[in-house]
Amino acid sequence: MIAVVGFLLDTQASTYTQFLVFLFVVGIGVGMVSASVINLLVLTVDPRDIGLASSMNTVFKNLGNAVGAPITGSILSTFTVSILVGSKNGSSIYMSVPSNAAFHYCFYLAAVSFAAIALIVLFADEVLGKKASEQLKESEIEQ
Repeated sequence: MIAVVGFLLDTQASTYTQFLVFLFVVGIGVGMVSASVINLLVLTVDPRDIGLASSMNTVFKNLGNAVGAPITGSILSTFTVSILVGSKNGSSIYMSVPSNAAFHYCFYLAAVSFAAIALIVLFADEVLGKKASEQLKESEIEQ
């Protein structure tokens, strides 16, 4: 959820310094998600299958990286504004750049993605460990 908050704060940044500070918050959240997913894998998978599970985790990270960049690039190239960069021989020269809205959409999409990841990790039984999950189930049965 820290990454989600960081991405949402980035949509509100009005200066470059604010953006960098909020991006630092995003980095903390991303690091925590990575650790949580590895923890979930180790506590959920049979010890004989940890190598396979960590390999699949890497495959899905790479897939996310391969799909995320084109989606972001598509959004940034769709929502553009033209700015005047100069003139030559009495003719105006314009340049097309991504608009603020384009970056906001990308940050919102990232926030939604990280919220989904947080919910998956949060509701996974094994995130607390096998013993904690068994104790939780036993206490639910007793009630």
